[in-house]
Amino acid sequence: AADVGAAAIRRVIEAVAADGRSVLAWGEGADPLVDLAAAFVVGGTSQAVLDWLDGRVELPLERFADDVVGLWQVIADGAQARRAGGS
Repeated sequence: AADVGAAAIRRVIEAVAADGRSVLAWGEGADPLVDLAAAFVVGGTSQAVLDWLDGRVELPLERFADDVVGLWQVIADGAQARRAGGS
């Protein structure tokens, strides 16, 4: 079951990375930074949702969703800035 779950998460990460490449116009397979950012988005979001559901993150749903989306934007902006700076 763990292998199936890990494979499913990997497919989600790959889909997020592909979408990120498209949105950021980086081209197919252009930069491993997109893969790393996608892993942070998927893994971090998964953990944040679990923590919110368990009551460890005490925010109303609307605020939680807004904050998650804001953090996604920070990750995207940071990846874009690192790429523009050649890092």
